[in-house]
Amino acid sequence: MDRKINETDLVVLRKTENGKVYIDYFPIENPYRNELSNLYGLCKNEFSTLNEIEGYIKLNQNLLEMRKSMDFCRSLSSFNQNFLYKEAENFEIYFKWENNKILFINEEKENIKSKKARIIYEFEHYDLPFAIECTYEKCRQDESILVFSQRRVGWSFPAFKLTNDFVIEFATNFGYGSASYFYTQLTFKDIGIFPFSDWVMYKEFHDIIRYSKKPYVRNDSWYAALKYGEDAINLYIDDENQFITHYILDECDRMVTGLESILNNNIFAFKQPSGDFANYTFENKRVLLEFRGEKITGALTFINSISNYDKILNVSSFINKIEDLNKSIHPILIKELNAVSFELESNHQAKLQIEPTYITFKNEYDYYIELKRRIKRRFERKENDLGIENKSNLELCFGNKYPLFIELENSYKKLSVEYQEIVSLIHQLESLKIHFEKHIKNIKDYFESKSNEVNI
Repeated sequence: MDRKINETDLVVLRKTENGKVYIDYFPIENPYRNELSNLYGLCKNEFSTLNEIEGYIKLNQNLLEMRKSMDFCRSLSSFNQNFLYKEAENFEIYFKWENNKILFINEEKENIKSKKARIIYEFEHYDLPFAIECTYEKCRQDESILVFSQRRVGWSFPAFKLTNDFVIEFATNFGYGSASYFYTQLTFKDIGIFPFSDWVMYKEFHDIIRYSKKPYVRNDSWYAALKYGEDAINLYIDDENQFITHYILDECDRMVTGLESILNNNIFAFKQPSGDFANYTFENKRVLLEFRGEKITGALTFINSISNYDKILNVSSFINKIEDLNKSIHPILIKELNAVSFELESNHQAKLQIEPTYITFKNEYDYYIELKRRIKRRFERKENDLGIENKSNLELCFGNKYPLFIELENSYKKLSVEYQEIVSLIHQLESLKIHFEKHIKNIKDYFESKSNEVNI
């Protein structure tokens, strides 16, 4: 069966008698489907009158119930997609026609046809939002359903407490553009479980300590979110020790192993948004070092979260390895920062030397370019004033009248390339300097926060 999550079906997480859970589907049904079908049939019938359609709607007042206030996102990740429907408007505006008295006139036929099409559009527009609201309510009344997919503005499910030790939460913020998010958060013994391995698995990744799993903000991502919850809950019920190994120990181990690989290699297999892995090679040694600094010093921010696991198991080896990696890279970062600072100062000096000549050439070049524009505008208004037979001769005539321009242009363009290369390099070096300073500060602040327990 071709199910489309949040369109034809809600995907739900059901519990069984033994406490385990499984994924199921709950069909989205509009209780007024028959009435709607009859209404659409009337509107598509070329011989039906607007009076008949009006009478049918008045006879089936529940159709107007579909236009009550509803909360619905047309597009989960787009900005301002909240679909807060208002109460029904007065449908008499659709039926202000005198009983189709002049139906034989083509123009009138088109007007009535347009009115019918508008009625279909209005009800189709409200069909899914109303049907999904009704289905939400059915899911709430089903005690076996723990969680169901939804497409409301913002909104999050309350945390589901499986036991005193195990809590799972599905947090959403739909309909807010770049601020939209979709998180699954596991909490075990009051400790948040985080996907630390994502830090090294992706080339760029942030906000890891906000969630356990981060699906894409799409309707079909609900399956992946609930599947993650299903696997975690069932493993916890089957074997708590295996749960701890998989969701805590393995995550820490994969992150530390990944950090060690980052320190010693320049070719990596990074996970892509599609879920596949692709190789990436750092050709530039300085860019590679900046990447290493970002990942290795950034891992220090996870140590507090990892330390919380001490209530469950010994994680000191992971913390020690992260600290050792930072001690190893610290002098390398300082050495590279000094090299960048030296190159930055040298390029600033080079820029100061070339800048006066560059500005002089640029001002003179700009003068001639503006002069050429004025001549071109005059030529376009009245060619004969210049005695120019066609536009292709404009450059030739300008060169004959101002022979020094060609030499100036060549000199300026050559100097401009040299100047812009220096400026571009300065920007790159300034950015690298900021990043290296940040990485070094991360290490310094971390160890200082340990009250100088470790000297580096």
